[in-house]
Amino acid sequence: MAYPVETRERFIKLRKKGLSYSQIAAETGINKKTLLAWGKKMNTKVTGMESEKIIHMLKTHIQKRRQQLEQTLIALNCIAQEIEGWDLNRLNLKSPRDVQKYLKRRKQNILMEYDSAITQEISDKNDSSRTIQPDDRQRT
Repeated sequence: MAYPVETRERFIKLRKKGLSYSQIAAETGINKKTLLAWGKKMNTKVTGMESEKIIHMLKTHIQKRRQQLEQTLIALNCIAQEIEGWDLNRLNLKSPRDVQKYLKRRKQNILMEYDSAITQEISDKNDSSRTIQPDDRQRT
């Protein structure tokens, strides 16, 4: 599909502003592969971006990655605490696949318990906050 010159010029401007190919694709509705091909032809790679924008993008990426790693570490610590109390002979966990299946079942049970507790809490709040209105009384 041939695009008008104005569309390609807009692509260049957006690229120079620092938008990624994915962001430009979302904004313009043009397929990302098409934009990548235009980028190769027009040599509009990151060279149009200012170094401050690049540094900011890198810092943001590093910060997000650090948060992801911290969350992973928390999850691993929870798993380690869970595993410490295991009696492998009693649980009959002989292979990594058995451990994986057990963890999946355990996760499902924990999520169901959590959902049940939240549902109960919401129900309790609704019951305690409900007041009897004159229209709610039974008429005799």
